[in-house]
Amino acid sequence: MKKTNFEKGLISVIIPTYNRRNTIVRAVESVLKQTYSNIEVIVVDDGSKDGTDHVVKDIKDERLKYVELDHNRGANYARNVGMKLASGKYIAFQDSDDVWLGEKLEYQIDYIERTGLKAVFCPYYSIIDNHEKELVPSKKKYPYDSLEDNLSSILKKTNVIGTQTILMDRCVMEDVGLFDEELSKFQDYEFVIRLSQKYKIGFVGTPLVDIYLQPDSITKNTDLEWDAYVRILRKHKDYLDIERFLNLFCGKGFLFDEKGINNERMNLLSEIIGERANEIVLDCFAKELFQYRESEKYRYKNFEKELHSKGFYIYGAGKKGREARRNLKKQGLIPKSFVVSNQMEIYGDIEGIPVNSIDSILEDNPRIIIAVTWELRDVFIENLLKKGFTDYCIYPF
Repeated sequence: MKKTNFEKGLISVIIPTYNRRNTIVRAVESVLKQTYSNIEVIVVDDGSKDGTDHVVKDIKDERLKYVELDHNRGANYARNVGMKLASGKYIAFQDSDDVWLGEKLEYQIDYIERTGLKAVFCPYYSIIDNHEKELVPSKKKYPYDSLEDNLSSILKKTNVIGTQTILMDRCVMEDVGLFDEELSKFQDYEFVIRLSQKYKIGFVGTPLVDIYLQPDSITKNTDLEWDAYVRILRKHKDYLDIERFLNLFCGKGFLFDEKGINNERMNLLSEIIGERANEIVLDCFAKELFQYRESEKYRYKNFEKELHSKGFYIYGAGKKGREARRNLKKQGLIPKSFVVSNQMEIYGDIEGIPVNSIDSILEDNPRIIIAVTWELRDVFIENLLKKGFTDYCIYPF
């Protein structure tokens, strides 16, 4: 005989919130309207100042509990407060920006009942600016029919589980612990790493959550990302795919600065995982540099085709600029002038070509060849973009 909702057990849904007056009602109501009705909803307000408390208190439902913290301590702290207050047999998480589909809990608890697993997650739609949708995890990259069996190896390399998509037995919290309050980013990843090492995580292959990325959500901050990844690496270096992680660091630019490889960060990685870090990063750097230069060569070939018909400038009047000028001269290509960023650097002409300030260019969007050393290229590109000059290419030395 099929169990009723009350026989299956109470689900505690934890919703941390901070200054989400405009979205919290939508998030809470998507939980209260679940087809699985045996729930308690614990909203933990992390010190909001925008009137979030008023709109939550206006929701009339005896299953809703509102907890107000005296000051802001971060989403992980608020989520942990809710977990400690939870009285349900099961625990689920919602964020105050997001929406659950009506059958979310019913599908997931039925899966737990059917399989005997202690935790389950589902795909979600990541929605940007309220219209651009991306399915996570991607069916193409991670076939759903084998995802559950392959999940442990996937999590060693990357995260595919959003906190809002998890339903778990209370014993998981007692065994795995709470969220890491020292992490300002990737707390979901760190939590599921611990979870996956103790329990098999089930997968319901129907997207049941819409996650909305708000303009004032935690924005891309490379220092915050770096700090978070390093903390995760310290805690789980024996679990993670180290080579994959270090390649990720290279791809995000964490390990490079204007002088090349960031020695301080490399020393930190060596301290955590040993000398192997240097080998992996140097190999990655060589591959990145090769791929970058190959792509620049390809781009430059297309760019060069129009240099005869449209005049151009060489940005950079140093050794690299002169080398580019000589190579171009062999093809019959003569720049209108060299240009430099600083007025003080102007020295008349070089090999018969005038040297002018970048500010002296009056054309709408001039064609410009950047001819500088590797470590200066980003600075020169930024200077051009600030002036609205987008028709540029880096000379492939």
